[in-house]
Amino acid sequence: GFADGAHLNAKLEKARKAFGSDVPAMWRALRAQGIARGSGSPGRIAFLFTGQGSQYPNMMRSLCATDDIARSTCAEADAVMTPILGRPLTEVIFVGDDPQALAEAEEHLRQTAITQPAVLATDIALARMLGAYGIAPDIVFQGDGRDLEETQQSPGSDR
Repeated sequence: GFADGAHLNAKLEKARKAFGSDVPAMWRALRAQGIARGSGSPGRIAFLFTGQGSQYPNMMRSLCATDDIARSTCAEADAVMTPILGRPLTEVIFVGDDPQALAEAEEHLRQTAITQPAVLATDIALARMLGAYGIAPDIVFQGDGRDLEETQQSPGSDR
């Protein structure tokens, strides 16, 4: 696995060196470290988004502060949800670090009417951000682990 960004960068550097030399023995040694190269047709890409239960106060706040795609997606969610909630969705979930505000946001996020749009806005923002890098899914799944287990156990399921 990848413990952190530095660990991932170290593995990428090893892979770059191996590509430069194209020595088969080097690739065998790297495979033991979780670095492999493949050939053939590219695999299919699936996006698996968590469902209700994954929400937390301030989710997406740092992304919205730094990423235009995340910010515009949250603005769209605010435009849709403000008439329903009586205030922007981001105002409900972006509360800063005050313990009382965090507790209130946690309570709000237990309400499906807030949780579902918050999780959906997050999923859409992440999918759009990946799309900006040219990563498009062949299939998208959104739900909790029980949904995934049911899908995996259903004979003939094509979800």
